[in-house]
Amino acid sequence: FHGRGGSIGRGGGPLHLALLSQPAGSIAGAYRVTVQGEQIQAFLASTELAVHTFQSYAISVLEHTISPPKLPTDAQRELMQQLADASAKAFQAQVYQSEDGIFSRYFHAATPTSALASMNLGSRPAKRKAAGGIETLRAIPWVFAWTQTRLHLPVWLGCGAA
Repeated sequence: FHGRGGSIGRGGGPLHLALLSQPAGSIAGAYRVTVQGEQIQAFLASTELAVHTFQSYAISVLEHTISPPKLPTDAQRELMQQLADASAKAFQAQVYQSEDGIFSRYFHAATPTSALASMNLGSRPAKRKAAGGIETLRAIPWVFAWTQTRLHLPVWLGCGAA
């Protein structure tokens, strides 16, 4: 199951390339997709556009099924795991174990998190525990808060350690 949106960060970009970049085995003759609401008109506004969109999906699914990408080697998987572990460790140290909770204070000062907490963003509350700190924030409010600053910190924080 995949979501397709307008921006690259929401699954946008060239449809054909997006499908061909899916991991081997994830598309095997079928592909289930949800087109984000604001993109429905861009993909399905007219009969001609809808036919073109469905043809693009069909061609891409067929191509990926017939010639899937190669699976990573064990050495590549091991290297990626090492990089992911180093990055995650640095991210978690900065976000959850900062001295005197300075990161949490920065997060609340730099982002509109207090305003976002009172908004209905999605089907669940912004936090897993009402009394918890930033570690209890769900993904949507966490990323949305950073997106409002244009900093996109969750995307890159920790990468330098890897």
